[in-house]
Amino acid sequence: LWRAFPFRRIRNAILNSNNWIRTLYRANLIGDICGGDSFSDIYGIYRFVLNTIPSLIAVMLKKKLLLFPQTYGPFKSPISKCIAGFILKRSSAIYSRDRESIETVKKLLGKRAEKKKVCFCPDVAFLLDKEIPEKISILPPIDHSKKILLIGLNINGLLFNGGYTKDNMFRLKFEYKAFIYQLLHEILQTTKADVLLVPHNFGLPGNINNDRDVCNIVFDDLKNESEGRIHTVNRDYNQNEIKGIIGLSNFFIGSRMHSCIAALSQGIPTGGVAYSKKFSGVFNSIGLGDMVIDAREYDMKTSIEKILFLFTNLEIYMKRVKDQIKSAQLKIRATFRQILIENGL
Repeated sequence: LWRAFPFRRIRNAILNSNNWIRTLYRANLIGDICGGDSFSDIYGIYRFVLNTIPSLIAVMLKKKLLLFPQTYGPFKSPISKCIAGFILKRSSAIYSRDRESIETVKKLLGKRAEKKKVCFCPDVAFLLDKEIPEKISILPPIDHSKKILLIGLNINGLLFNGGYTKDNMFRLKFEYKAFIYQLLHEILQTTKADVLLVPHNFGLPGNINNDRDVCNIVFDDLKNESEGRIHTVNRDYNQNEIKGIIGLSNFFIGSRMHSCIAALSQGIPTGGVAYSKKFSGVFNSIGLGDMVIDAREYDMKTSIEKILFLFTNLEIYMKRVKDQIKSAQLKIRATFRQILIENGL
């Protein structure tokens, strides 16, 4: 409506009636990060459309729009490609958190790619502050005086439930639920480490995306046979706090991209169990692509063997991770300083 009416009085009335639109209209610059991985229809076209509405509104308001570091694609639907191309062509600058996505963006831009600013920048979550909660609710409590090796394991509630369609919508080579149980059995039998089940996506009980629900299910199933070696985070925490809790780990295994980033950014060797291209893109962006276990390519046995190999070579990977993270963090800071300078902010 704001775009359609040429009369200033009507436009002002629309702005005054809607705080959200008014805030965007008054902004000098609008940045959209689309959750980091949602500029894609891998979660379905409906969710893609919902996630792109803020960018589309910014374009309709004729504002300067920057797309902040994220993954672009893949796109299965022609409608998704059309919407993505529309937004990309009208963005002032496009930042990608992986180099593979840069090629995806250039294909969607077509002839305009040469004139458009398309840049690489590591995921901004590598700079997220961690916070250690005063009281960490872990069941059973971890006895730090024993100086045990601790493996953090993030269980992805969405994968555990088969995706939104509940029928292996990401086309994994194995059943993720069975993989989690088998992985834990192998860790308990072949190592002396304890395991901390770490949810990284919280929500109302019963929500398909709630990691804590599935962590509790797995914990209850295995607590008797684990003899106290399996622990679980027993309440919800914000992003900074859960990063602090992940920092208790010596080694981390994650199926949520940002749980992996939370671990890597603290210098913790991490096995990323991938269900989309975003994992290899982000891990490769910091030179750690060999730490990705792509569940769309590897069977269960191979995936578990690769994770245990990473854990066995913990010290070697620890040095590599710490070296690469410093470089990534410097790159992010430099990129955003440049954005501020270029836009006079």
